[in-house]
Amino acid sequence: MVPPISTFQQRVEGFTKAIQGKLEVGAHQNALQNTPEAFTAITENLITGNPDLKAIFAVNDNAAEAAAAAIESAGRKDVWVVGVDGIPSAVKTIAQDGTIKATVGQQPGMMGKLAVETAIKYLNGENVPSEIKAPLELVTKENAGSFHW
Repeated sequence: MVPPISTFQQRVEGFTKAIQGKLEVGAHQNALQNTPEAFTAITENLITGNPDLKAIFAVNDNAAEAAAAAIESAGRKDVWVVGVDGIPSAVKTIAQDGTIKATVGQQPGMMGKLAVETAIKYLNGENVPSEIKAPLELVTKENAGSFHW
């Protein structure tokens, strides 16, 4: 089953391209819903079916937090989780060296600024690009204390 949210699909595609030839994907599962319960169930399945599991890439930090909770409940301190978004609670876990080891931090403030600037240009009759990419930041234990949305 394909994730129902296009940004999730894009994140999985980008992750897959980035690790190609560097890491091996042992299993890939999609949650049927974007809920902590669904992400927890998927993680429990991954833990049970993959005793050599080393890490989980989660499509967002809510999924990362649910995965981390399931991993901790299973007593698997050897499994790392990486998420996407940079939500404050995930960043706090990273700073405290928890199960979530990194997140790809979005910057909503910058996104809003770019959106307003682009809207003003458009309303002034200027040409605007069809796509504008806001910068992302990899958040790790080393920089979690200074990362802010």
